[in-house]
Amino acid sequence: MPKPTFPSPRSSTPRVQAPPGPVTVRQIAALYLYDNELYAIQGDGRMVKDALENAARYFLTCPDAACSHGPLIDPKVAGFHYDMAEGVEYEIDLTRPPGDRVRNLRRNGKPLDPGEKLRIAVNNYRAGGSGGYEMFRGAKILWRSSQEIRDLNRRLLHRASEVTDHPVRQLAHPAACRPGNPDTGSAALMRPASGIGKLAWLE
Repeated sequence: MPKPTFPSPRSSTPRVQAPPGPVTVRQIAALYLYDNELYAIQGDGRMVKDALENAARYFLTCPDAACSHGPLIDPKVAGFHYDMAEGVEYEIDLTRPPGDRVRNLRRNGKPLDPGEKLRIAVNNYRAGGSGGYEMFRGAKILWRSSQEIRDLNRRLLHRASEVTDHPVRQLAHPAACRPGNPDTGSAALMRPASGIGKLAWLE
């Protein structure tokens, strides 16, 4: 399977604050409250596009072409259902109706082929199709973590020398990137949109 490209599990506690200075285990655990595990599933470009369209439901359609005023967030959609993708570039056009908002979806500088085979990292909650992510339900599970995501976060951050608030590149559990075979390349990660609770790093 070629190197994939995509992200999901999200921090569901945006109110958690970590002031500058040493980060505690309690703060790390508070970023990800749920007993979720990390999966790598088999998917494709179409699955990524469908998942991003579902995530874009978090926003309301702009009241005018310039999107000059709000509200723009749909209060009926829980924030933890807004996931983001890493390893691809895309735009969300809020002048378009839900289901037709994702534009210029690209991977490695080229349009993402709907049929391109990818390895997608999701948590077990997403893999079950919850939150409108039915496209993941029934997908073949290629790998699953032996620890909860909270524990993976703690281990990764324990090894980090510094944690910033600039989520340019998210760290992923290395085993998810190479499920069962060191030659299969990076995992496609579907991760959520806020905080250190995101897991995703695609090369």
